[in-house]
Amino acid sequence: MGMRFQVTPQDVKRSKTVRPGWYLATVTKVALEDSKDGQSKNIVIDLLGNEGDADGVPFKTWVSEKAPGLAVPIIKAFGGKVTEEEGSDFDFETIRGKSVRIEVVTDKYQGRPTNKINDWAPTALSGDSGAAPSSIPVEGLG
Repeated sequence: MGMRFQVTPQDVKRSKTVRPGWYLATVTKVALEDSKDGQSKNIVIDLLGNEGDADGVPFKTWVSEKAPGLAVPIIKAFGGKVTEEEGSDFDFETIRGKSVRIEVVTDKYQGRPTNKINDWAPTALSGDSGAAPSSIPVEGLG
């Protein structure tokens, strides 16, 4: 009897470490989840790379209510207003399906290389509406 093990193309992409750099990506899901310790909430953002070495590669990042200042680059990248005088009141649900530029760096998790989003920027492509290509499924806050 054989010992078959199936690895899907999505599994291969999920485990791929991309070359560090800036890539266009689309937000596929935005969810509100409990933190690991259950003492706070995190906004979880799933993205899918759209170009180059990151094409088809999924990315994930978390924004904790315990460190809201870390959300500033994300808010600005999606056109949100943030000032030192007023702060920001940003609805993360509005980014679902939109495109953004992400800077990906190589990090380590449990000794293995992983992709980490280090910075965010607007798409800055003239005529880019920021809408997701129709082939990318998007999900909302759960």
